[in-house]
Amino acid sequence: MNSNKRNSPIVIGGVGGSGTRVVAEILKALGYYLGPLNKANDNRKFASYFRQPDWFFAKSQNNKQAIYSRLQRFEDEMVNQLEKTDKIGWGWKNPITHIYLPFLMNHFPNLRYIHVIRNGLDMAYSGNKEQLKRWGAFYQIPKPTNKTELVQSSLDYWIKANKRALNLCQDKLKKRALIIRFESLCNQPEEEINKIISFLKLSQTTPIDHLASIVRKPSSINRYKEHDISIFTTKQLKDVANILTEARGE
Repeated sequence: MNSNKRNSPIVIGGVGGSGTRVVAEILKALGYYLGPLNKANDNRKFASYFRQPDWFFAKSQNNKQAIYSRLQRFEDEMVNQLEKTDKIGWGWKNPITHIYLPFLMNHFPNLRYIHVIRNGLDMAYSGNKEQLKRWGAFYQIPKPTNKTELVQSSLDYWIKANKRALNLCQDKLKKRALIIRFESLCNQPEEEINKIISFLKLSQTTPIDHLASIVRKPSSINRYKEHDISIFTTKQLKDVANILTEARGE
């Protein structure tokens, strides 16, 4: 395998529950090897190696070395498996990938990253709080003490995580990053999938209608309208609007 292909994984990340699962399903249909997966299309190996928030709280050079050592091991194992397949390339999906972007960009010079964003107001009312619980301290978010604070903290996490990821995409990755709005993917699947195909520089061999059929619009879209969003501050609501506008490229 040439070194360029080895160092060119396609990586999918986003706040948990954003719709990264369906983007991973599209990449699988396009012919990519995404590793050993769970039902959510998360790469189980990446999760086992990198579910380590303590690395970021203890200021030690050894932590950085541990991250890069794990990345090398992860890469070797993934590429060894890839070589046994007829897949066109490799990559992985795991929501917490966005947290490791600075390390990933250093380790994989040709990495391409797909960041999936779903409306933060819907996300605040999601039952998926895993990232907030495990990584909230990374973004200096205090532990919530009641249900209202849990929803407010969820939105804070969404805002801070996406701001950081978007800044890294724009300042560092640039054309090697693609932002996908989950709502746009649900409403205009063919258009958004064509963006993914173009981003990956693929010739279209899989019928677009087949790829579009992978996308299912969940009933939870716009669930925030069933709740009282006055619990959020004006600044939070403005931040959500700004992030969604930025994600659309406006």
